[in-house]
Amino acid sequence: MGGTVDPEEMRRAMQETRRIARTSRRVRLVLNPTGATLAQDSVPPLTLALEAEPTSVFDGQGEIRASAKWTSSGLEIQREIPNGGEISDTYTLDEEGQLVLRREVRMMRGQNEIRVRTVYRKDDSGS
Repeated sequence: MGGTVDPEEMRRAMQETRRIARTSRRVRLVLNPTGATLAQDSVPPLTLALEAEPTSVFDGQGEIRASAKWTSSGLEIQREIPNGGEISDTYTLDEEGQLVLRREVRMMRGQNEIRVRTVYRKDDSGS
């Protein structure tokens, strides 16, 4: 016999999913030989060692587990979602030199995946 879902709990879960899937309007990605720092709109920068095991970091909302590594697709940053899912962000450059973010959000309990693709224009202002 299946259980019922609390409508308020479902509403909160949907709001959290929308927040997580949303991409920033501006990003700054700084790479060095051993790590990556990702700065996004209104959240503290996320600094991770490359190729390291997942580590606890603060993402502006709370503690999460995250890791960064190079893959055949580009720089991949994995973050665990507090409710048991995962965010996978892959950063690449397109043929015009623009930063491309491919985000996949996988929710717990086999729920649907959310996929987002965002292309960022280079900021030539020097800021």
